[in-house]
Amino acid sequence: VLSKGDAFKVIMNELEVYSDGKTKWTVMHDVDEINIQEVDPDSHDLLDNPINFFTVNNKDFSYSYKGSVIVGGKTMEKIEFVPKDKRAAYSAVELQIEKATQYPYQVSYIGKENENYTVRVKSFAPNAKIEDVQLDFKEQSYNDYEIIDLR
Repeated sequence: VLSKGDAFKVIMNELEVYSDGKTKWTVMHDVDEINIQEVDPDSHDLLDNPINFFTVNNKDFSYSYKGSVIVGGKTMEKIEFVPKDKRAAYSAVELQIEKATQYPYQVSYIGKENENYTVRVKSFAPNAKIEDVQLDFKEQSYNDYEIIDLR
């Protein structure tokens, strides 16, 4: 995840998500497809708005401490977030934070339809200098992809 202001880029195995703060482009490599949508500024889903996800507030989620676990010799603190909106696509989100650094290590979504997924943070650099060009969506890079405009 790279973010600067309202713009962000998320890169995962078969998925890339770009946003300029108004429009979101979701690139799905497994089906050679790009979905274009308007950004939901209130979403706390990591793939909809990673900026909001990491600035969770009490009005959207209830949360509880779930203890600690040792991963690779490091202590991770586990916090479970349960959305107050029962229409959310997931029933809970578990965040693991490295105790020594207080940096996020892993985010796990527990889906209501048995579609769970986990995002592991490879590196975390708060306040990193990010150039605008690093966040730009370049449609010409995906000439063979079907574009579906859902705006």
